[in-house]
Amino acid sequence: NAECTSAESAIRMYRSTDAGPSWTRQDVSALGPYSLVNTRYADPGAVYVPRVRLAIAPSNPDVVVLAFRDEQIGRPRVYRTTNAGEQWAEISPPQNGQTWPLALAISPSDANTIYVGSSGVLRTTNGGGSWAAMSNTHVDQTVLTFTANGTLVSGNDGGIYVNTTGTGFAAIHGSLQITEIYSVSSHPSNGLLIAGGTQDNGTVIFQGNLGWSLITGGDGGDTVFDPNPQNRILYAEVEWFFVGENNVFQFFRCQTGGCLTRSTGINRSVAGPFIPRMGMDPSNPSTIWLTAEHLFRTDNRGDNWTTASPSVGTSQRCWQDPSAGRLCADAQYFTPVAVAPAPAPPVTTPVAPAAALPPTLPRVGDFWEYRMRSKWPTVQPRTYTHRV
Repeated sequence: NAECTSAESAIRMYRSTDAGPSWTRQDVSALGPYSLVNTRYADPGAVYVPRVRLAIAPSNPDVVVLAFRDEQIGRPRVYRTTNAGEQWAEISPPQNGQTWPLALAISPSDANTIYVGSSGVLRTTNGGGSWAAMSNTHVDQTVLTFTANGTLVSGNDGGIYVNTTGTGFAAIHGSLQITEIYSVSSHPSNGLLIAGGTQDNGTVIFQGNLGWSLITGGDGGDTVFDPNPQNRILYAEVEWFFVGENNVFQFFRCQTGGCLTRSTGINRSVAGPFIPRMGMDPSNPSTIWLTAEHLFRTDNRGDNWTTASPSVGTSQRCWQDPSAGRLCADAQYFTPVAVAPAPAPPVTTPVAPAAALPPTLPRVGDFWEYRMRSKWPTVQPRTYTHRV
């Protein structure tokens, strides 16, 4: 549309039968409009637009399967042709369970056996007439493929899994010591305490001789330690992500004995980055800031939160590029946050009675200043700072 908030979409396949000089377009499916406002281009890429996977049956090249994510109905949709794309029929599995990735594979020996992966893996052995869920694999399938001997392999957020018999998977990554980590924090005074939020494998903590242990699940996010060595407090979170109308985000205060949810006062209905960032006040570790469409602040270690900044949801970031046809875009949410230490209070001598003081004093965050800095002449990034 003219406001660049939504776009119509259709799924089309282009086919060449002469190795590229000419192409014919084949319409597979029409889709309704999808939101550009909710499309996150930075974290982790434009994953909320319809992505498409295409597979050709090795045993019969006239059989082609196309799968795509349909945000409107919240599940993958699958189309199949048995005549090289002249006609298409939808064979979508009825199960839900769509997440950000999509994977597709066809058995190398049987064109009727098709595998579709998103949250889990679904299999049909009769060309889409019926589907069954496969078991014992991690969520979020990014790739499905076959080995030279016909073994199905799934690459997902948990590692590498293989299917040798039946509908179950087995992990083969046990000796592969790798984990994708969004953020790492270390205790300021105890070098044996390290924590990290991992991609879809929770938040983990290292405690010296105790090694590594999992303390929360989901997508681990930002982490920060309380600097007091006597407190042994770690703050953690799970991702800012909406499943339907529900945001799965939670903030945790972790101490000996486990992690407690501490999200009271955080408005989880607003926009936010997939991984909100935390900022601890270096002068008062009880005060923590959190980034979303607003900045949220707690002054009691997460027991209660308040909205501590204006919304930047509709604040415009603008650039001069008339050929693009769009000069401004909504900021949507804050990304990083940093807190400066409070200056030492001056030594003063009272010269007026207390009754003469102002009835209310400014609070942290009451005054917001809008600053723009840019190293590019056509782009104006925006920064909000606060002062009292």
